[in-house]
Amino acid sequence: MKINQKKRIEEQDAKDEEEEMQMRKKSRRRRKEGEKKEEEIKISKETQVEEVREGRESIRERERMIPGGDKILSCFLLLLLLLLLLLLVTKEEKE
Repeated sequence: MKINQKKRIEEQDAKDEEEEMQMRKKSRRRRKEGEKKEEEIKISKETQVEEVREGRESIRERERMIPGGDKILSCFLLLLLLLLLLLLVTKEEKE
């Protein structure tokens, strides 16, 4: 009877150790997965920061351009149009 009890205790101890090892493996996996997720989040935050920085730089580059450049261009084109009309009118008057 004592032999049977010893065997049961040994078997139970072996099962407990196996379960403990499995739990350790699971916790390691979870920890590694958590670290991977943290790293992914960190990388995504870094890329977001970089994208924002690049966006700011492009805005600064646009601001460095001639202020009102579109207005200047449209005025120039309007002036050209008026000159062409003036030429047409003077050409018709000569004929």
